[in-house]
Amino acid sequence: MSAALIAALVFSVILLVITAYFLMGSVPLLILKHDTPMDSRFVRGFFNTYYLAAMLTASATAVSYAVAGRLVFAVGAAALCGIKGVGLEYGMRRNAFDLDGLHRPLQLHGEGNRRVVTDSLS
Repeated sequence: MSAALIAALVFSVILLVITAYFLMGSVPLLILKHDTPMDSRFVRGFFNTYYLAAMLTASATAVSYAVAGRLVFAVGAAALCGIKGVGLEYGMRRNAFDLDGLHRPLQLHGEGNRRVVTDSLS
């Protein structure tokens, strides 16, 4: 196994760890109500950090796979980098990060789940 392939696998694992960490850490941030501007800045910074870390790691993964000669994996990692770049640009920078807009779909989802459970029990 070449050094480039080992580096690509290490970057892939790092990308999985980053994604898992931010996935588990973002759920409480989306559920809890944030009333102060400081909370809003923290949530924005949290997601901004995630997008930047994932984008940098995905680009390093793509370069490592390309050097190792695994072009299909390199294209996949480059696509992940592009998706994160689009998410960063359109989701974080262009749109106002509206926390109330995030809470409403979650509230509707919770109300729907409650109705399903109560209808099935009665």
